[in-house]
Amino acid sequence: MGFGRPVRQHVRKRRIHGVSCEEAAGLFTSGAGYCEMFDEDHLISEDRFICIGPIRRRVVVVVKTEPDDDVLRIISARRAPRRELRFFQRYLEAQHS
Repeated sequence: MGFGRPVRQHVRKRRIHGVSCEEAAGLFTSGAGYCEMFDEDHLISEDRFICIGPIRRRVVVVVKTEPDDDVLRIISARRAPRRELRFFQRYLEAQHS
């Protein structure tokens, strides 16, 4: 699976959110478990998914879409705030019980 994103956007988003596109891609390539939810707010424009899970340095929230079968496009990536971190912890607990 390939990852797609314009370079200019990648640099700007890294500065704003502190998570690079490469780091965010690690969520999908590391084999670690993550939570994925369909984003109904963007249903008209494209199918988007909100993913919360661990990367090497922290837990992140990544919004992605899959425009083609073999391409995953990262729309945004940021550190998970406390509320989303708790949500992810509850998700993991439910998975292991």
